[in-house]
Amino acid sequence: TLRPERLLDARGAAESAELLERLRSETVTVCLSPSRGIQQGWYEGYANFPIRQFLDVGVPLVVGADMPVLFGASLTEIYTRLVEDGGVGLDELENLALAAVHQSLLPEDERKKMEEDFRTEYARLRDEHITPEAL
Repeated sequence: TLRPERLLDARGAAESAELLERLRSETVTVCLSPSRGIQQGWYEGYANFPIRQFLDVGVPLVVGADMPVLFGASLTEIYTRLVEDGGVGLDELENLALAAVHQSLLPEDERKKMEEDFRTEYARLRDEHITPEAL
C-alpha cells in the first residue's frame, strides 16, 4: 500500500470529501501552486482555487510559487491574491507560511530556529502593518 507523506498539487482532491478527510487523518502534506494551476487552466482565478476546501478540513498544506517567471507570480503575489481573492485570512496565511518551514526537510534544530525566526518576524510585521480592524 502506498502511503505518501506529501502530494504535489493533489488536483481533484478538493472534489472528494472522503479523500480530503483521508489526507487530513493520515497527515499527508499537500503542496499547492495556485499560479501553476491557474496558468494551466485548471482553475479560473484565485477565487476558484480550492484552497478553502483543504483549509476547512485541516489538510496540511504548503503553498509555493513554481517557476514564478513562467507562471507569472512570486510567492508574495500568490499570498496577496489568496488573501484578496481566495478567502484566506491573515492568520491562515501566517500558518501557511509557517507550514512551509514546519514541513521542510531541514534538520530539526535548523527547522525550529527558522520557525522561531518566522514567528518573531510575523509579530513584528503585524505590529508595524496590521490594524486590529484588518483581522
